[in-house]
Amino acid sequence: MTSPAPRSRPGGRSGRVRRAVHDAGLALLEQRGIRELTVPEIAARAGVHATSVYRRWGSVERVVVEALLERSEERLPVPDTGTLLEDLTRFAAEVIAYVRDPMAATLMRTMAATDDPSLEQARREFWESRTAAAGVMVSRAVARGEVPADTDAARVLETLIAPIHFRLLLSHGPLDDALPARLARAAVAAIG
Repeated sequence: MTSPAPRSRPGGRSGRVRRAVHDAGLALLEQRGIRELTVPEIAARAGVHATSVYRRWGSVERVVVEALLERSEERLPVPDTGTLLEDLTRFAAEVIAYVRDPMAATLMRTMAATDDPSLEQARREFWESRTAAAGVMVSRAVARGEVPADTDAARVLETLIAPIHFRLLLSHGPLDDALPARLARAAVAAIG
């Protein structure tokens, strides 16, 4: 008689620890900024041992970047409408909705204002990951023949997203409902 194979629990303890550490890191980041955070403080708030955080993440910066990526993946799905213009319009609208959230805005401001060299790699990894995920919109447009095969997805996304971040972080200009369509048209026009 054989015993049944052990059943894996979705997420399980590891998933609960990851979520608790991410939530603690983001909550503390919002309250105090990244320069003031420590791994032991994040661990205490998450209810785990600091050694567990050091072993899995190694630094405050890694906790924050992983948490930001997870949150942005949850809150910024990549649309698939059948046209690049509509995909970009919806994506820009999602980004605007995301940065309107007070916590997201605080996190974006913190990441933009921090010049800590140890964050440079983490910041780069964050944007590379988000660009790769959202770049699928351009890849699909290439496959449909909407845009040339050599279209640079990163440049398209920069053209779309940079004005949103500029308004959020520098000019404090309006993020109105007409902005996503205007930005999408500008990004598509820049391809040609």
